[in-house]
Amino acid sequence: TPCVFVSTLPAWSDRNLFQLSSKINSKLVFAHVRATTQGSAVQESNCHPFAAGRYLFMHNGMIVGFNKLKRKLIAMLDDRFYNEIEGTTDSEHAFALFLQHLNRQHHDPLSLSEPHRPPDALFRALQDTIQSLGELRRETGTEPGSLLNFAVSDGKSLIISRFVDECEGSEPMNAASLYFSVGASFEERAKGVYRMVQNDLREEVVIVASERLTQAEEDWIEVPQNHAIVVSEN
Repeated sequence: TPCVFVSTLPAWSDRNLFQLSSKINSKLVFAHVRATTQGSAVQESNCHPFAAGRYLFMHNGMIVGFNKLKRKLIAMLDDRFYNEIEGTTDSEHAFALFLQHLNRQHHDPLSLSEPHRPPDALFRALQDTIQSLGELRRETGTEPGSLLNFAVSDGKSLIISRFVDECEGSEPMNAASLYFSVGASFEERAKGVYRMVQNDLREEVVIVASERLTQAEEDWIEVPQNHAIVVSEN
């Protein structure tokens, strides 16, 4: 199961985070540092990432008109997935919807005894989640423009979407930014200065981020709009 640390304090002034991050070693890490969603309470249950079973989920963006479509979204959920929701954010409700779609693939996402699903199964569930949110938007007459950069992992595979929910024939909209960098290692070259080392063909390190984390733009590839990136153990 994933280990999760959340805090309402700014990351740069959280002493506990500073101490923990200097000691923890993991092959897969989610980090989510962002402002609160407008209208959401500032509380730990609303902090990303969200966890259920072996899954972690986080979201950069917003679901436009969430309060208008929230009741219909909840009505789509089985009780066991609705009961996983502890906070009030649009993001955590989207996570519950993702779990619902994963369950429709004859997989219990809350069980730790079932085998891991292949990456394409997670991709389909995330794709279905985005499609369902679009259908809810149309049913409720909500404005388009939801920014749906979702990231989900089961500890072995990682799926990240870059998507904006648009109306056909409307003015083009821009999704929230998303980049990735791949290489043999990610090293500190000087105090606070990092580079992705790409001195051979190995892909030992993959970093996916909403913004470029270094000044070396050549290290980063932008994920095209309305696409997803899939990272697996292989």
